[in-house]
Amino acid sequence: MTEAAQSVRGTVLRSVNGGYGLMKVDGRTLFVRGALPGEEVVANIRSRRKGVLFGDVSEVILKAPGRRVAPCKVAFRCGGCHFQHATPEAQREAKTEALRELLDRAHIDLPITAWHAGPETRWRCRIELHGLREGQASRLGFFEERSHRLVPADSCLQVSEALRELVAALSALFETEGLAPGSCEVIESFDGSSRVLLTPDEVAAKRASEVRESLRLSGVVWRHERFEATVLSGESSVENTIGDITLRHHALSFFQANRHLTPILVERVLAEVHEGGPGSVADLFSGVGLFSIPLARAGREVIAVEWSPSAFLDLQFNATRARVALEAHNLAVGTALAGGLPLEDAIAIVDPPRRGLDPMELDAIAGGRPRRVVYVSCDPATLARDLSRFSERGYKARGIEVFDMFPATFHLETLAVLERQ
Repeated sequence: MTEAAQSVRGTVLRSVNGGYGLMKVDGRTLFVRGALPGEEVVANIRSRRKGVLFGDVSEVILKAPGRRVAPCKVAFRCGGCHFQHATPEAQREAKTEALRELLDRAHIDLPITAWHAGPETRWRCRIELHGLREGQASRLGFFEERSHRLVPADSCLQVSEALRELVAALSALFETEGLAPGSCEVIESFDGSSRVLLTPDEVAAKRASEVRESLRLSGVVWRHERFEATVLSGESSVENTIGDITLRHHALSFFQANRHLTPILVERVLAEVHEGGPGSVADLFSGVGLFSIPLARAGREVIAVEWSPSAFLDLQFNATRARVALEAHNLAVGTALAGGLPLEDAIAIVDPPRRGLDPMELDAIAGGRPRRVVYVSCDPATLARDLSRFSERGYKARGIEVFDMFPATFHLETLAVLERQ
């Protein structure tokens, strides 16, 4: 069998991580995009990596009950979504199956104790757009999957109607004015009251006031280095209220993107901390204080560690405005732990980036002997790996809660609580 442009027919056996369906072709594994378990499909093989074939569905011969007509007009072209063809129930089944496979491969036997889901559309509060100059014209949109070709972004179902209108206006501005920003981001507050444009484009930067007024933005921020930005017009941040606490986050600072499920995640993390009993809390990867500020408000002794300069400034501002006291360190987690950050019998919250915990960080956390670890993860693969490593170091998880923060994609947010044995 030659693999280039090869079409094969077969049955999708199950869902796997990455939003793929798994098929077998002449004894080899084929990961196919756009298929659901149980379907009989024709797939076009497009590539091979490390002996594994990758392809896309070209025809569905036998449909699964969970298949639907994709509601997005650029589905299967845009690289942002992976399950537009699946009903919410089918998405949940596929994501659950993929999560369980990752846990099984790591020899982790845990129940999924809760599944939190919100609206399938209009949940996203941060959007990244890419700009290309084609001759004398400029275009702005999303990248197609596995390419730098652009697809229109003004019909995205993940964002609010107001943000969609802003994207359309921003796209028109860049096309008519000949701007090519490389990539830019728009950050919207949960309630939709403010929006900030983060752009590396110098032309847009020089005309910041005009851009802000024409697009009715709260602010324009020029990103000239990865972690450095200058406010050019208006505000540099947006604010979100979680419970009775308002948190500021700068355009460069990380904040959860799902306006509906973030308050539920905060509620569940706080509940697990309080259930662990009294004592100090070490909030590692604390960000702008999503967990630290409400815990300090509740009277907990909190040590917050955050390496990002912008997020750390937000953390300090938010703590001052909330009139709470906490111990804050602008350090990488590994550096703080190596410096003797006290964890003995404390409760540790870990909310790392997608890479999870590196071995030195995990060893330092487990070696510090916190009595409970509340682990928030945005990548099931690294979660499974880290749960296995914690198990080897005397920590046992009792279950996993899932937060479907990213509908129509294969991504999941999870919460696992580990106890020292």
